[in-house]
Amino acid sequence: MANNSQYMWWVIGGIAGLVLIIISMIAMWNKKENLGGKSFALDIRPLFRDSDIETMKSFDIDLSNYNTVKSNADKIYSRLTDKDNPMPCDGPWPDSDIQTFKQWMDDGALP
Repeated sequence: MANNSQYMWWVIGGIAGLVLIIISMIAMWNKKENLGGKSFALDIRPLFRDSDIETMKSFDIDLSNYNTVKSNADKIYSRLTDKDNPMPCDGPWPDSDIQTFKQWMDDGALP
């Protein structure tokens, strides 16, 4: 009986540990969602068209590269919001895309 009791406590401890892991994962997910959860890979990179990327490479700015966009985010945002000389040159982004870019910056420019 002592072995069964020990086994039962071992199983209960394992289940409790699993529950804590799941709760932690849910909390991290909620924190990301509350911050807006904007990431370069999922939210920012898709905003840049292939033609935008190729054009900006001639200015040594690779819009497909996270580190390049992060380090130039203020300049890019400035151009996106410049009413006289917007980027891209064939027409401004929709306000919702500009807000997404700004939120990504404000949230810490996650990869």
